[in-house]
Amino acid sequence: MAFRLLTPIITLLLAAYASAAGTAAWSDTSVLAATTYHGPNLAFKGDLGSSTTGVDDGTLAIGSTIVAKSVMTGSDSFFPSTLPASLKVPHLVPDSTHPDLAFWWTPEAFERDGVADGAYVSEWPNVANICHDKHVETVTGAANDICVTAKVQNSQAVSGGNTVNVARMGQNDATKRPIYKKKIANGHGVVRFTRSAVDGTAGPFLELDQRCTDSACGTASTTEGWAADTVFDAAIVANGLTMITVVKMSQSATDRNNMGIVHLNANTADKNGFALYATESKCMPKHYGAFTTALQTGGGALTTQQLDGTGLKLVRLDVSSTPTASTIMNAYSGMTLKIFGNTADTSTGEQTLSHTCTLDKYLFQGTLMSTFAIGATVVTILGGAGSINGMSDATISNLYLSFGCTDPNDCTVAGPATEILQITSVAANGVDAANTDITVAALTIQQNLGTSVFVCLEADGSKCIIATTTGACNPTTAPAADGTFEIWDTTETGAPNCPRGKVKQFGTFNAYLNDQNDNNGCQTECATATQLGCNSQTSDYGSGTTCADKQGTLHKMVDANEGFKIVAVTIPAARTTFKGYVNGFHEGCDYRQGTDGCAAGKIVPPLQTASAATAATAFARMKLGSLSVANAAPVTGFASMDMAEMMVYSQVLTPEELDRIGFYLANKYGIDDYIINDDIRSPFRTKPVSLSAGCGPTHRKLHEGIVCKGLGQNTCYHVTANTPPTGANLYHNQISLQSTLAENVASYYLLARLTITGGNGNLAGTVKSAKGQSCVITAYAATTYMATCDFTNQGDFGYVKYAVDPTGVTYLTSWQNRLGAGSSFVGAGGDVNAVEANAAHSVFYTTYAPADYVAPFIALLGDPSTANIEAVRVTAKVIEGTDHKLTVTRGVGGTTLRAVTNALTIQHDATAKLTYTHAIVMGDAVVGDTYLIVSALGLLYDLPTTTGITNWYAKIVIPNSGGTEVVQVTAANAPTFLTNAIVANSATALVLKDNTQTLTFSILIGDKLTVGPLSTGETVEVTTADVAKAGGTWTLTITAITTGVAADTLVTLVERKAVPSPTIITVVRAQESTTALALTATDGISVDFMYLPQNQFSTGALWVNGDGVSTYRIEDCDTVAYPYSRDAPIQTFTGNGYIKGPPSTYGLGPSTSDTLTTGNSLWYSAGAGDSSTSLAVGPAGGGQMVVIKGWHLMPHDNHIRYGVVANTPATTLDTQRLENYLKVTVGQRPAECRDPTKRTAPCTAGTNPHGETALTCQIVETGAGYCAADFRIPCRCVGGTCTDCPSSGACNYIGTTETSAANYALKKNVWHQTRKPTIHCSVPPALGADMQDLNIYWHGVKTSITNWYRPEAPVVERVEPAQAAYTGGSTVTIIGRNFGPKVSYTSQTAGGAKTAGTRESHVEVRGKSFSAKCAKTTYVSDKELLCVVPTLPARRIAGLDKTSRRVEVSVVVSAEGLRSALTSKAILTYTSVPSYFSCEYKSTSEAAKRDCFTCCRSACIIDEFALGGVKGGSTFSHCDSSCYSYCGYSAVGRRRLLSAGGSARGRSSARALAKRIRARMAARR
Repeated sequence: MAFRLLTPIITLLLAAYASAAGTAAWSDTSVLAATTYHGPNLAFKGDLGSSTTGVDDGTLAIGSTIVAKSVMTGSDSFFPSTLPASLKVPHLVPDSTHPDLAFWWTPEAFERDGVADGAYVSEWPNVANICHDKHVETVTGAANDICVTAKVQNSQAVSGGNTVNVARMGQNDATKRPIYKKKIANGHGVVRFTRSAVDGTAGPFLELDQRCTDSACGTASTTEGWAADTVFDAAIVANGLTMITVVKMSQSATDRNNMGIVHLNANTADKNGFALYATESKCMPKHYGAFTTALQTGGGALTTQQLDGTGLKLVRLDVSSTPTASTIMNAYSGMTLKIFGNTADTSTGEQTLSHTCTLDKYLFQGTLMSTFAIGATVVTILGGAGSINGMSDATISNLYLSFGCTDPNDCTVAGPATEILQITSVAANGVDAANTDITVAALTIQQNLGTSVFVCLEADGSKCIIATTTGACNPTTAPAADGTFEIWDTTETGAPNCPRGKVKQFGTFNAYLNDQNDNNGCQTECATATQLGCNSQTSDYGSGTTCADKQGTLHKMVDANEGFKIVAVTIPAARTTFKGYVNGFHEGCDYRQGTDGCAAGKIVPPLQTASAATAATAFARMKLGSLSVANAAPVTGFASMDMAEMMVYSQVLTPEELDRIGFYLANKYGIDDYIINDDIRSPFRTKPVSLSAGCGPTHRKLHEGIVCKGLGQNTCYHVTANTPPTGANLYHNQISLQSTLAENVASYYLLARLTITGGNGNLAGTVKSAKGQSCVITAYAATTYMATCDFTNQGDFGYVKYAVDPTGVTYLTSWQNRLGAGSSFVGAGGDVNAVEANAAHSVFYTTYAPADYVAPFIALLGDPSTANIEAVRVTAKVIEGTDHKLTVTRGVGGTTLRAVTNALTIQHDATAKLTYTHAIVMGDAVVGDTYLIVSALGLLYDLPTTTGITNWYAKIVIPNSGGTEVVQVTAANAPTFLTNAIVANSATALVLKDNTQTLTFSILIGDKLTVGPLSTGETVEVTTADVAKAGGTWTLTITAITTGVAADTLVTLVERKAVPSPTIITVVRAQESTTALALTATDGISVDFMYLPQNQFSTGALWVNGDGVSTYRIEDCDTVAYPYSRDAPIQTFTGNGYIKGPPSTYGLGPSTSDTLTTGNSLWYSAGAGDSSTSLAVGPAGGGQMVVIKGWHLMPHDNHIRYGVVANTPATTLDTQRLENYLKVTVGQRPAECRDPTKRTAPCTAGTNPHGETALTCQIVETGAGYCAADFRIPCRCVGGTCTDCPSSGACNYIGTTETSAANYALKKNVWHQTRKPTIHCSVPPALGADMQDLNIYWHGVKTSITNWYRPEAPVVERVEPAQAAYTGGSTVTIIGRNFGPKVSYTSQTAGGAKTAGTRESHVEVRGKSFSAKCAKTTYVSDKELLCVVPTLPARRIAGLDKTSRRVEVSVVVSAEGLRSALTSKAILTYTSVPSYFSCEYKSTSEAAKRDCFTCCRSACIIDEFALGGVKGGSTFSHCDSSCYSYCGYSAVGRRRLLSAGGSARGRSSARALAKRIRARMAARR
């Protein structure tokens, strides 16, 4: 594809790249000061974006409170000397010097100070903004200096006051201190709070006190809160605050009431303010309810009874709003009754436990032993021995006996009771004392044997569910008159391990702000008359949807008692709202939720105010572990919890900043379910890259289901079983989901893609399978589970950028070349047209085309709201770089060719819109026509041969607001006619009549007709003007037909207006309450089709394979739309020669095909290849350049406070500053080293041989979009129109209806970038031989590409000299490449001396039967090594040439596990090798040794005489000695014996040997 050049700021970035090549690294002793430079190549001085100038110019103002910083550390971050060592980790931990970080309480402070395990905590040291030398916020001489000299030198009068915000988190009362526990949270310590009273009225806590009277910290203070002159106090008033904590609650089975985590308030007497707390996890009791009348305490009238805490005897437990109480007598006897006060805490909503009682007897019932006549005053019941279930005469007061009652819930005369009489006494029966006599008023009705009776409280027989208590009721707080109650089985354990898994209230995180409380415990949903408890394990969250809604967008219950959680809370300066997140998923992670576009609230957090709270008095105090307001007067709310870490910022952090800090905490504390924003469509994405196309991790509960499953035939939109769907409630764009799987939450699946995955048609062929169709859900209704989802996908669109002819010739448009702001476009056509009204302009480069559209299909060019529409037929579709390339036929269907100017294509003007459609209307039609001619349906739909299809529908849309009509399509066929008479040879006249269809449209000039069968017939063209049907026939003039035909011969319309194979569809007009439309073909009328899915009842013999039920899948992302249909994966390139100049044709022509980027600079790679799916390799010695690029390489927001004002970097200063927060490494970090603060082996440098190695990188391209009117301005908006992304980079959304169907398509143009973000990195040496990961960190957030890189193996090209004596000791030079780094050949000892390498890099020589390392290896360079040749071992050497006494061996370089190959270029020849090295060397037996000695001695003597016998008389003794050693003889006695025994033979053999030697030497002469 032709390379299109963009604005030429090459010189600027080339210079920046060149200057940055020598980037200096900062050390822990670096400081920010007026004379100190920082950034790449130390290019910046002081602050970026000075508070005095307001310009991003790198200037510094001493005393400025503004510093350009990320919340995470980077390559130039400063670490104060007293900061704990494990927090001095660039790129991986938060920046302790960030100007908004007021407090940072972390376990590292305790480790730094040597605090013992179990020690009481009097102070939790703050490590945020420790004052350091030349601190940027020092104002010399001022009374309230932020960092005075004493604080900088840590010599201030008050110990510990050397931080910017001097307040102290501690506890002065030794009896109220928590303890420090080591190695609790993933190996880290925690501060443990354990309440000392189970009701939370007592326990340890920490509170913030001033420490000093002012920020200069000259005088100590124990006043609660913080000094009024501190930076923190002023900042939170102006900017709000953010609190982030890592905490785990520890509720025991006996704990009750809320547990406070952090509490902010204004003064010692004010509980109002903000509090983060955990609700009590409550198990489901046996029964519960609310008292509606006062409680019985003894005698007296029931209406005046009061609870005094000691005399409760009788209590009523039947309340209509509660679940039905048990009707079994003594069902609750012996259980515990808990009574709660009726006045709830105004802040938390908690009802305080007032009394606990023990139930004695429950329900008072009996059965008459005989029949009692009218007038009787005493009746006898079976059993009781003088009591009614223990209720004796002494306890009866104003009670009534209901006769004929079998259910205590209704014992009235209006119900089953026959009469109700007041009880006067109860006594044992005089005949049988085991039974009971009850004295009542005289009976008015005869009561028969076996009649059931109940004791009730009222004369009308109501209030019969009553119980007595035993002993005294124990008050826990001041007595309350009325309230709620719970009945508990004393044999069951309490929360959090609830019996049966049922809870009445979840133990969740909650918060309140002044008069607004957000209680997520869900007691109102879990404890109702019909909902008897919730169970998070089964996702049973009670009645309705409110409980799930309380959990935020995830609808996931978070148990505060299960593991450590990261809780983040933001409170704006107005203090009327707050938002709280648990384990990530911060606001902005998913654009589907909410209606406010880029603004706040798109993600519903689990903690937030339902409405604006009354503004609180400015916060002045903070406590941890309690909801109390003062030491002296605590209230309930003390906690049992472990708090590992807490950070407080005097600013409302952005979602990206929360993600980055949360990512650090999740890795540190091993919190695996932390959710970070990795949605590549989100304008708030934090994850650095997208590794693959398609859907990423989902944050919603998705499912695969069956259409209408769980819904009855009358509620399912397919109303008739085993028949095609019909009915007034049936629409082409509605589908009922499976009720047993789908979420019962309105709008839950908004903008998710639904795909039909299964379901067959019927055997009759009248119902077609909908399998494979997909659509985007634009509305979703709860309760009915109805999704609005248009399977026709009508209105799908993109924008044309420019057009070319098939050879690539085009005008140079703005998309290809723009010289800069204010300059005109250049090129042959100037600033005229990106698309010409020229049929030769038949290749369109567009922003988007649907992935599921298979060519051929139709696209409509122009504004759909006008009549200026051109239809083009797409015959091919491919993706090239940033563009969707379409090959088209222009002006089909009789539409007029359109031109679009450069300016309008840049702006995404509506005139540049391409609306995609399956087909267009190809012939005029009136309202009553039932046959319509449309363009060929291509591969989207096979033409059915069966008529009477019942589930095929189409949507017809006329541009220029001409209307929409839905039709049912019952058949589709080629348009056919019959000849009306005989046609003669060479005839030019043709009269046609209808075949099987009654057609009304005209036959047009240029139409092509095939006369006869399609396979053998003759094709002619209509040459007259358009011909209308007249008298039932069409009379045409045609090109001469060669061979005549008979009457009634078949004639087929095979091409119309450049569209082959037009189609006739048979339709039922005006479906779904739409109106039939008159259709004019030249208007560019779109026709989009769909098959209706089938319901759960479509099974049986009528269906193919017995099953026509449609199944579906819901996907969290739209795989059809950008960016998932694009080349989302990151791409890597390797090669050299990157910094090359632009071609001479710059500005006028294409560049080479290996261009890597197309943006504000040009970079070329010699021979680079795309390694996105293959292994990248580089020299072992480093230096290889690697390019990393991808559409989603950088986060959408690189937020640096006060320094980068644009949402995406656009200037050189911005880009260079961002490089401080970019880190690219190669290698693997062991699993145990996930925690970035772990600084012990194997997590420290040098202790992990496979650890991460940093690359030296530069940003050479930043992402740019063309959403804005000025296409060069990067845009992170969700909206799709140009005005949504002004030059400031801020976001104006398209409106307040983000979730509407009309606005959905606009989102497809988010981040259509004109260039890919690109990073260039230099690969260092010593990466190791293993497959390596590529890791990209942005602001501490990491993405890894596994098994991406390894060094190239060493290559030996030659050895100089190529021979050496067999005795070794000489030095040879090894020439080649990829020998690795010097460090791999040597290692540092403790004393500092260099020793032989221990990292396995070495040189060895390898023969056929041996190998040996060089006696010494000297590293010269990656291409040259020196080897001291090892001695050839004295043993049988395979391959030895005894005549020349030489042997060839291979030189092998082993560089960190990679070995060079054995080649002919890597040969070293040993010379003067003794020929006896060919003798068999065996030392296993004496016989073998003798054979070896004989061979060796003979060969040795021959060698010696061959050399001239220089040893003379010592020759034989020399050979004897050599051979003794060679053959393995070591005992002197044995050698002598062997010599003596063989002396005679030896002399004889020697003479014979000498003779042979002389003969051999003579022969040589």
